[in-house]
Amino acid sequence: MVNEAGSPHHLRVGGCHKRPDIGWQTASCMGARALPYEVSCDIIPPAIERVKIQITNIENDIKEYLTNPPDLMIERDVFSRNVREFKKPEGFDPNNNARKSWYGTYECEYEGKLRKMERQLKENINFKVYLEDRLKNWVKIA
Repeated sequence: MVNEAGSPHHLRVGGCHKRPDIGWQTASCMGARALPYEVSCDIIPPAIERVKIQITNIENDIKEYLTNPPDLMIERDVFSRNVREFKKPEGFDPNNNARKSWYGTYECEYEGKLRKMERQLKENINFKVYLEDRLKNWVKIA
């Protein structure tokens, strides 16, 4: 296939491609330089592999975070104008679920970052399941 500019890849002039019934695909999309999903599912296996790598990396980050809590937690506001630093308190135990996580404390910042990593892990696991389902149920549109 060739786009309007005569380019062999599937990016449209202007950097986006109209998807049938579901909006637009931009040049930043995972499959921007692959055949359209309606024609081929070749881009899904490498996408699944990338997500598996991401899952492994997040799992390793969580293990490292729980094993070696950082000595300093830094909180920035939305525009990074206000920065607050929190030093790890003496005797901090990352495995103690009963620790107090009051706002404005090291413990609160630590818990927040841990929960964020856990959400990212869950989102990536769900995305992998979604991609595997798309691959399993793919049918070429005539």
